[in-house]
Amino acid sequence: FPEVRAADAQQRAASANVDAQRAQFAPTIEGFASERFTNAAGFGKSPAYAVGVSATLRLDVANGFAARALTHAAELSKVRAQRSEREALDRVHDAWYEVARQIEKGRAVRAQLEAAELAAKVARDRHDAGTTTFLDVVLAERDALSARASAIQADADLCRARLDLRFLANRPHQSSVCAEEP
Repeated sequence: FPEVRAADAQQRAASANVDAQRAQFAPTIEGFASERFTNAAGFGKSPAYAVGVSATLRLDVANGFAARALTHAAELSKVRAQRSEREALDRVHDAWYEVARQIEKGRAVRAQLEAAELAAKVARDRHDAGTTTFLDVVLAERDALSARASAIQADADLCRARLDLRFLANRPHQSSVCAEEP
């Protein structure tokens, strides 16, 4: 997940900042060496060598407070990274259950469609037998048409839910995802 990778990168950056701030407490050690040649008389023995080492320790109260603040910021960054990962997994989990819910909805709509088509057939048969009015036939066919539209909508909702799940799970798109029956 991109947001999880971004939060992890921010956490690593915050840890690097803490390390850099703490490194300012380390002493600075310098060394030098020199060699001097002369051919003039009276300037001492030639060649002359000089070697030295110096250590500098910087004690700054502000650095201590800054390191402490950066440590807390790094801990906060770690918590944010964990929260980001948990939220990403929750979105995948929710999408999974949305697909299951849409599958069940599709099955229910299919059953409703069968019942509506059967009712329309019965209404037509009764009208042909003369036991019902044409209005009853029209109403039954309207209900069947509405059930067909609901089935199309349910298929589209299932397709969207499946594509959402594939996207959140970082899976490649497949054209067959929406061609599957519920």
